[in-house]
Parts: sequence; structure tokens; C-alpha cells
Amino acid sequence: MKSFTKKIISSILAVTVLFTSISPSLSNASEKISKNREEKIEARAVPLVFVILAEAAALYYGGKKITDKVRESTIENAIAEHFDLYFYGKYRDLMTWKVGTGKEVVLECGDDDEYGLEHILARHVPKYFHVWLDDGTNSYFDVGTDVEDIVNELDYVIKKYKSKISQDGFKNGEQAFSVIGSDGRKYKLVIKGGKVITFYPDGWNIAKIE
Repeated sequence: MKSFTKKIISSILAVTVLFTSISPSLSNASEKISKNREEKIEARAVPLVFVILAEAAALYYGGKKITDKVRESTIENAIAEHFDLYFYGKYRDLMTWKVGTGKEVVLECGDDDEYGLEHILARHVPKYFHVWLDDGTNSYFDVGTDVEDIVNELDYVIKKYKSKISQDGFKNGEQAFSVIGSDGRKYKLVIKGGKVITFYPDGWNIAKIE
């Protein structure tokens, strides 16, 4: 009988020691699970925060609403300064890319309402915002984007997609090309008859103008 009692006591002690030893592990495991859940929730929240910040950035530049339009002369002066132009004209060629045999794509100064570099800056670059679409929405390059940034990105995508542009960019109507820029983002490049009509972010930094 005494032997049986000793066995029961020994068993109880063994279980107690085992539970005591694994208790911290269970506690740590519980903390890890809780932490993982919090991290997953935070990860899901990041894209939403990014969208909100992107839209806010699209609507403001240096604390000023984009709807506070700049003068057209400000845009033209910025282009003239970048390309060191002695005179500024709507049909003045700024850059030319050879995309195929006898085929060249041309970027002209253009006009804020119609086409060319002036149009891209006036409608899609916060720093030079001047024109919005009839439906009240625009897509914007990031705040801080300048003439040089637009020119460099155009140079990148036209060279990258020159074969496709050579095939379809010289038709009578406007041809919109879905392209991926040097930053990995999606853009729309519109060309008509070998001329750059416009260039803008595709699906990001889209904002409604009130």
C-alpha cells in the first residue's frame, strides 16, 4: 500500500515538473501567435495607407492645392530652361528617337490643352498643374516630379518599347501604349503619327478635382 502511495505522489510530482517546464514555452508560443496576427493586420493596412498618402500627395504640392493652377508661361519657361531654348514654339522639336527604319518618334513643346511636353506637365505633373479633364479627374506623377524626370522616363519607355511603337505608333489615329517605366510602375504613352501626345501614370495617383 505504501509503495502504491509513493508511486502516486511521484507521478503527481513528475506532472507538476513537466507542466512547470513547458508553461513558459506555451506562453512564448501564445505571444508569437498574437504577434504574428498583429503583423498580418498591420501588413494589410499598409496598402490602404499608401493609397491614402498617394492621393493626398496628388492633390497637394508644397502645401498648395493643385487646383491653384500655375501660369502657362511658368510651364513654358521651365521647358525652355531645361532644353536651353532661345525661342519657344508649339512645334519646336525637343527630342527625337529612332524606333525603326525611317521611323522617328518626336517630342515637341506642344500645347497645354492638346499634346507634347507642355501638355504632359500641365495636366499630370503637380508642380506645373494647369489643365484638368472634363470629368474632373486626373492621374498625377509623384509630388516633386520635374521636367527632367518626365524626359528621362519618356526616354526610357520609348527605347524599351521601340519595336511596338514602330509597328503601331505611326497610324493616323492616336495609339495608347501600356508601358512599364524604369520605376516598375505602369504608364500610358499616347502617340499619333510619330508624335508624343501625352504620357501619364496608369492606375495610380488618380485624384478627383473638386
